[in-house]
Amino acid sequence: MILVGYNDHGDWGGSRFWDVPANGCTTAADYWWQTDRSVEFHHVRPPKGWTWKQLYVPKAGDGGTTQFSIS
Repeated sequence: MILVGYNDHGDWGGSRFWDVPANGCTTAADYWWQTDRSVEFHHVRPPKGWTWKQLYVPKAGDGGTTQFSIS
């Protein structure tokens, strides 16, 4: 999986690639996405291949962590 979107400097960028097993989880730490907008979550869904969906990053008053559950 990979996350892409606008960072805290206004630049379009992507995260590193994570290999997450089916029904597994991971932490995407130390990425600063702009709040009150969406990022793109790109992932592989066998046997269909790569797909993506938008995930909304809520407005954060003082920074913080956003948790996403993908099913």
